[in-house]
Amino acid sequence: MREFKVFFFRWFSKSNKKTPKEVLPPKKVDKYIPKEILDSFTSLYQNEDIWQIHSGNYWLTIFLYKENQIEFNKDLPKYNEIKKGYLELVNKYLDPEIKEIYLTFDSKESFEIKYGGNWYDYYH
Repeated sequence: MREFKVFFFRWFSKSNKKTPKEVLPPKKVDKYIPKEILDSFTSLYQNEDIWQIHSGNYWLTIFLYKENQIEFNKDLPKYNEIKKGYLELVNKYLDPEIKEIYLTFDSKESFEIKYGGNWYDYYH
C-alpha cells in the first residue's frame, strides 16, 4: 500500500505540480450554510413562477412549473438577483470566496416526465 501512495504522489506531482491535498474536490457549499438560512433564502424567492430552487457547490437550478416558462422568463432581472443573492450568501460562509455561480433552469413538468418525479434519478 505504501508503494502505491508513493507512486500516486509522484505521478500527480509530475503532471500537475500539486500535492494530492490541493486537488481534492471543493467543499460542498450548502453543507456550510446553515439549513435555516438556506431554506429562508430559497423560500423568499419561491412564488407563482418558481416551483423550487436547488443549490450546489457553484450552481443554482431554478425549477419553474412549465417547460415553456423557461424561454419566456430566464432573462428576467429577478433571476440575476437570485444568483447575486446566492453568491453573497455562499461567500459569507465559504472561504475562499468564489466569483461565479452558474444558474440553470428546469421545470417541474420536465422533471415529472423525464424522471417520474424522482430526485435520485434526476441527480444521478
